[in-house]
Amino acid sequence: MIRYLLKAKYSASKRERFFFNGCMFLIVMATGYKLLAEDISRQHVENCGMSLPLRISYQPGARSIVPPQFPNPTISLYAIFPFEDRSIIAIQLSRMDQKKPIKYVSYDKAETWKSSDWKLGYTNLREWYLGSRLVSHVDPYVLYDCYNVCKGGFKRSLDGGKTWLHINPVLLERGVIDEIQLIETGMHDANRLYARVWTGGSEDFCCAVSNDYGLSFDLMSKDVIKMVESRANPLIWYGMVKLSPWLVLSKDGGSTWASMEGSKEFWQPHFENRIRGEVRSWKQYPDDREIENAFPIDQIESDPKNPDWIYVVTYRGLYLSRDGGKTFRLSSLARGIMHSIDRIAVDPSDGRFIYAVVNLGQFYRSSDYGCTWEKMKLPSIDTAKLGTDDGK
Repeated sequence: MIRYLLKAKYSASKRERFFFNGCMFLIVMATGYKLLAEDISRQHVENCGMSLPLRISYQPGARSIVPPQFPNPTISLYAIFPFEDRSIIAIQLSRMDQKKPIKYVSYDKAETWKSSDWKLGYTNLREWYLGSRLVSHVDPYVLYDCYNVCKGGFKRSLDGGKTWLHINPVLLERGVIDEIQLIETGMHDANRLYARVWTGGSEDFCCAVSNDYGLSFDLMSKDVIKMVESRANPLIWYGMVKLSPWLVLSKDGGSTWASMEGSKEFWQPHFENRIRGEVRSWKQYPDDREIENAFPIDQIESDPKNPDWIYVVTYRGLYLSRDGGKTFRLSSLARGIMHSIDRIAVDPSDGRFIYAVVNLGQFYRSSDYGCTWEKMKLPSIDTAKLGTDDGK
């Protein structure tokens, strides 16, 4: 009898120990998952939950040619700029069967669209976004009509296109400018303007900056070939310099430059198999051959509050950096599809929102600093409007 009681007691204690251990295991696991979830949530903005991909296979012919048939238009993202307590997004929709493009604006982060014949003060939005014009990031009433290489100066408007003044810019150090290409306006000062200039019959250009709406320019360092001003800090510039394939960073207004070490990821070797029509970031078959990486950087953008947050559009897709270019991570937007992102735009009023045009005819929005993306609905084009310029 005693033997059976001891056996029962031993069995009960085993069950209790098993039950106790099981409960402890569940508690530890639940606590771990909670801490992990909190950590992921806390770090989500920094790394988007992604690790740097080591191998990418590109889809051949991935960029689709948008068909001319209704209702698939080609979309162009022209500008996004602050206005009162919100931002305005301006796009243009084109189809091969319409005489002229139709322009739209959104005041609610691409949720709804309105025809761009809406007026803002003295300015007609329709007149702002012509392909040859450059609009100030700070003051939308400041426009320039030379976005390509121009001879004999350019035109400037300070009242949103109501009146125009012809400008013959000069270099403060050398005088006459033979040719000029306006490339960007200041992110902080409405009077700042960046350009490439040609002087003395030289075939090589120099970069220059103006602080008086383009009347005169100061030459920048001879090594600078591309630059973009930070939205968060006017002294911080991102760009490229001669004799270095990497992206560079300046924290003193362009006087000195340091390499963004993380940008070396953009120029990793690639291997092509013409028979299979495949391009990869690694060699898979004996007949794969290494190809030169001659793809340019398409665009550099930045966060309006944090100068260390950088967005770079490359042939691989959209790269994100949260540490000033020391490391880059590939966004989920069109990842691994070559040359599919046409343009991005960071909301200058709220950096959480980023907009992108993909494959010429798709409009995407991110509301978490580029970590995740959603496809937005485009405004419809009424067939009755195709033959008009004002959409009426």
